Amino acid sequence: MNVDAIKEKVKEALKDNLKMDTDGKDDGVHIMILHSGNPWECEKPAVIQETRIFNSTPIDTVKCCKLITKILYLISQGEDFKGSELTDMFFGITKLFQSNNVKLRRMVYLVLKNLHPSETEVFIVTSCLTKDMQSTNDSYRANAIRVLSRILDPNMAAQVDRYLKSAIVDKCAFVQSAALVCGMQLMSTVPDLVRRWVSEVQSAAQNTSTPMVQYHALALLYDIKRNDRLALQKVLGQFTADGQAPPKSPMAVCSLIRYTGAALIAHDQDIVVERQLLNFLNTCLRHKSEMVQFESARAFFDLADVEIKKNPRQAVSMANQTIICNGVYDMSSAMAVMQVLLNSPKPVVRFAAIRCLNNLAKTRPGVVSRCNGDIEPLLSDTNRNIATLALTTLLKTGQEANIDKLVKQIQTLMSDISDVYKLDIVRAIRGLCIQYPSKHRVLMGFLSSSLREEGSHEFKKELVDTIILVISQVPEATDLGLLHLCEFIEDCEYPALCCRVLTFLASHVPSTEHPEKYIRFIYNRLILENAVVRGAAVDALTKIGLAVPTLRGDIVTLLETADKDNDDEVRDRIRLYTATMKDAMSPVSSDSTEATEDLEVLLTEKELPFSIGEHQHLLLYYAYTRYRLDALYDSMLVQMSDPTMHDKELDTSILPTPEAYRAQMREMEIERQQAMEASAAVASQSAIARMGGARPAAGGASETEASTGSGGGRAPPGTGNGAPGGGPSYGDTQQEFYQALAPLISSSDLGPLLHSSRGQMLTEQEAEYRVRGRKHIFKSYLVLEFVVTNTLEDVQLDNITVKLSGVEETGLFQEIGELGIATLAYGDSGSAYVVLQKVDGGIHCARFGACLEFTVREDGDDIGYKDEYPVEDITLTIGDHISPRGLPSGQFRQGWEAMHAQGGGETTAKHILAYKTLEQAIKGIQTSLNCEPCDGSGNTNTAARGHTLLLCGTFAGGMTVLVKCLLGIDPSRGCLLKLSVRAKSQAVTELVARAIEDQLGASHVILSITAAASSSSAAYRVSSHTGGYPPQAYLGGSSSSSSSHSAVDEYVKSLSPKDKHYLGLHTMGLFDKTDTFLPRHIGSGQSDIEEMCRVVGASSLKELIQETIPRIALPCSYSSF
Repeated sequence: MNVDAIKEKVKEALKDNLKMDTDGKDDGVHIMILHSGNPWECEKPAVIQETRIFNSTPIDTVKCCKLITKILYLISQGEDFKGSELTDMFFGITKLFQSNNVKLRRMVYLVLKNLHPSETEVFIVTSCLTKDMQSTNDSYRANAIRVLSRILDPNMAAQVDRYLKSAIVDKCAFVQSAALVCGMQLMSTVPDLVRRWVSEVQSAAQNTSTPMVQYHALALLYDIKRNDRLALQKVLGQFTADGQAPPKSPMAVCSLIRYTGAALIAHDQDIVVERQLLNFLNTCLRHKSEMVQFESARAFFDLADVEIKKNPRQAVSMANQTIICNGVYDMSSAMAVMQVLLNSPKPVVRFAAIRCLNNLAKTRPGVVSRCNGDIEPLLSDTNRNIATLALTTLLKTGQEANIDKLVKQIQTLMSDISDVYKLDIVRAIRGLCIQYPSKHRVLMGFLSSSLREEGSHEFKKELVDTIILVISQVPEATDLGLLHLCEFIEDCEYPALCCRVLTFLASHVPSTEHPEKYIRFIYNRLILENAVVRGAAVDALTKIGLAVPTLRGDIVTLLETADKDNDDEVRDRIRLYTATMKDAMSPVSSDSTEATEDLEVLLTEKELPFSIGEHQHLLLYYAYTRYRLDALYDSMLVQMSDPTMHDKELDTSILPTPEAYRAQMREMEIERQQAMEASAAVASQSAIARMGGARPAAGGASETEASTGSGGGRAPPGTGNGAPGGGPSYGDTQQEFYQALAPLISSSDLGPLLHSSRGQMLTEQEAEYRVRGRKHIFKSYLVLEFVVTNTLEDVQLDNITVKLSGVEETGLFQEIGELGIATLAYGDSGSAYVVLQKVDGGIHCARFGACLEFTVREDGDDIGYKDEYPVEDITLTIGDHISPRGLPSGQFRQGWEAMHAQGGGETTAKHILAYKTLEQAIKGIQTSLNCEPCDGSGNTNTAARGHTLLLCGTFAGGMTVLVKCLLGIDPSRGCLLKLSVRAKSQAVTELVARAIEDQLGASHVILSITAAASSSSAAYRVSSHTGGYPPQAYLGGSSSSSSSHSAVDEYVKSLSPKDKHYLGLHTMGLFDKTDTFLPRHIGSGQSDIEEMCRVVGASSLKELIQETIPRIALPCSYSSF
């Protein structure tokens, strides 16, 4: 066929593909010549309008094919069809199944695969595809199966199961492959259905007449058997047995090699099978296909790499051999294959071979060095990727003699390769520097030139890390490397890298012979860079000045030139450092020497501690670290407000950790925002009401105002007095707090605030008046704050005070006085206070009744009337004396051991808790102790039966408390807890351990109830408030005799007020006015039981006994008593 005939044939084919029928006549067919633009460029709305052509009769196949092409083009450009437009289009396309045009049918299959129909639409098209699957046209059958695998709903898979199963053993290879590929797709959705095709798939895998079918069958068979070790071993044995002909398809053989390699790496085969698999891999090295040869050689390299990682000594002890699957294998055959592939005329083969050798060179450079003669010609390969891989491979396996030649070759390649290959080259250079120290000048010259070129942050960071490593490992390279780094920071566009280099220079310059020649480079950063780099330059100059006394004066002069820096932190650093170095330059004194040493230690620490300790001269540095300034300011304000503390040093050890302080700030900010939102909402509702709008509900204020916060802390309360928001911001709250309490007690008598607890809601969220209580703990006093919110519209509250009950009965506190709220309008919040003095100044638990007393004035009423509003009891627990404190990851163990080594106290106890799950126990213990979980122990696996909870907190006064809780769930006994508490004080550990007893119902608070289910008496053993165990008290008794009752009365009367109060707390406060314990009235008579049930509010004896036990007591049923 001549050239003209070929041109004419191409022209006719082009006519057929691009013909345009303008008038419906054959002579109107012409060629659409496109000089520019895309013939399928279209708009989505126009295409949707054109879809009406799908409904035309008869079907215009040419126009429908063009329209489907446009739809596919829009999908490829990212357009998405949804909703009704997708439904209409989908149903229109399904009507095209009526046409028997082969070209249109193939286009329909193609567009159905790319659309994403819903379940109802899939149901309709499935019937059409099922019909095509039964067609005599093999093309219809195969393509219908291929479409079905993409859109089939898993619930409908069983309906087409028999068609797919029969297609796998069909005579047509196209249909077989389509069914097998469909099975691979369905393995992710209906694997159980596909696993029933095993016999058909195995039959297809044994079909050697069609290689493609064999490849697909083998892939599906592996997917089915991959999770069954023995079944997979049997499959591999069938195809790799000696004498067994391998699959005819090279791709199938490659897949089989990969499956074999994965099985050998897993080491889950017996020795006989492993030897058979290795023999198969060795046989594949001699396969006629380059693809199979490469895959088998790479499998051996992967096996060698896995073995080397398990036993690194192999890389040194065995040059050309490796241990694979408990046997020594000579890798010469695999390396010979790679040498042949390196000389292949095909670029893709050369690339695959050199990349495989490059990876092997990381662990076995000695083996790869045998191929260096074949790799060197690739340095001039026209493909830059091949040349770069060859270069990095030679760098990893090269000898000292050819390093100069390789470096020259690198410089010619660096400008034309990507950063990925650049990083690989730098890492190879790093290894050569360490391996051949005498060549460090040549190699570091290359690194320096690369630093001056353009590059990404990752590339420059790798270069800097390499130079730093070489300086650290090769002492001879120190001066040269430091100069290269100095030149780099002269024109560095990455501040983080510049700071890294400055820090390194500060550590190594003092040890050089001429440290003064580096000062200029560092000083330039102080006058030319941003604030972050300037700060690092100040630190570096100061370190050098402290380490080199002869340069100290010059460095002070340089720093003083920048003491007017516009950045506060840089300026403060300069002033601190210059003052310290001037003191060091003055006549030697112990104080100046100590300050200089401490400053040097501070500058060399990687992470500054939050609590400074005893060195007062480091306080300035602590102060200008900004996130700590507020906490420091508050503590100084408290100390200055107490005249007795003016002459004492500030104790920074009681400052909260950064995590705890930030949590306090977040809590206060949330409360302030909620209060402001509530105030704005109330004002808006009031305006609407005045304009005749709807009246707001009684709870019109923001419900979120009732938030109790996330934890306690040193945050002082708001002063209130009716101002919206309940108090000022954190910066001035503490001072105003003392001013608000001034009418009752002076700040000097009150002393510094040790701790403020988290909020406790004392009313329901929907109550007429919302009250939230908070405890503020001082050394000798307890201040109770009641934040009151008025939620009644058109009602004003005046002279609001809080009356406490049960204070004197505790014998622990004495009421000093109270401060009320003058007035509260609708929506306003204010704080009322009650000040209690501790009788003995100790740490106590207590419960107080509380009632609001106020005057109610409605609009237009000038006099009003007095009213009372009881609220829930406010309780004081051990957890209220603790603030949460987070620790950095891994620090808990160190702190725990250090606490023991320093001779701190430790208390251990075992309890049974009323929790059904570990999650509930973790949350309950954390809430009760008010401590912060450490090392991620606050979360646990829901299926776990045991857990270790690590907690840290700060006890009132600044003492760190560490708690270790071993939790376990026992089906018969409930949640078991072993609690260990460590602190510097033994008394504190006992108090913290008692918090569990007070709030979670420890096993020895109420040890037993010895009454049977039918008995009318109960025996209690109660733990004393002082921690001892008094004799068993029979509250009730086995009989109703007066002697038994009198014995109980004598026991109760013998208790101290503290013990009575404690006993009352754990038995629902069942004391009458004569100090008689009410359970004594449980006698054998029915009338006694009914009377007691009426007093307690119980409906039966069982409920009565349960009501007289704290509701958080032991998790046991009544029948177990």
